Amino acid sequence: MLFSLFLNPVQCCQVYNGHSTSLMSKFCDGASSLAPLTSSGNTVRLVYKTKYVWGATKPSFSIHYETVCGGVFTSPRGDLKSPLYPRGYPTSRLCQYTISQPPGKIITLDFQAMGLRAPDKKKACPYESVKVINIPEI
Repeated sequence: MLFSLFLNPVQCCQVYNGHSTSLMSKFCDGASSLAPLTSSGNTVRLVYKTKYVWGATKPSFSIHYETVCGGVFTSPRGDLKSPLYPRGYPTSRLCQYTISQPPGKIITLDFQAMGLRAPDKKKACPYESVKVINIPEI
């Protein structure tokens, strides 16, 4: 999971990796434009604290998050990216993305960028690969 966080003054947010007590980061008092954090699994725990300050009624926080590897997508349009794109991707990952639309709809994939290591001529795609499978309508 990848996300970024924006806080107003007199607030504090602690970010834990999953359900553990492993603190990934702590942001307090007006933190903004933070570098994205990446969890090691499918769960992140946020602990949000605020102090009462007279007249401090601004919005508290905003978080953008996204799943980093795989998922099911049902929107009529969208973007798929490899983990951490455009930065380098983590090793030893198998990401499966499923795009599902109502019967009768056609899905068009428009690849905007592709940067994979050249395959070993003795093996078929031993390293990086993108495989597109057309599943018949159910």
